[in-house]
Amino acid sequence: MEQVIKFAKEELGIKEIMGRCAKENPASRKVLEKLGFTYIKDIPYECNRGKNICEGKEYILKL
Repeated sequence: MEQVIKFAKEELGIKEIMGRCAKENPASRKVLEKLGFTYIKDIPYECNRGKNICEGKEYILKL
């Protein structure tokens, strides 16, 4: 994943990457944080094929 981020920055000129995960998924949050992403806010998102609204977390990585 670190190589993908490096490619996005150096070859594509991307300035930031957004990441999202389910609130109840601490493993995904840990991956984002280990990669340097910073927590922004809690967000709602559609889950169960749009039948429910679930809680998520939004992160940003400034390159």
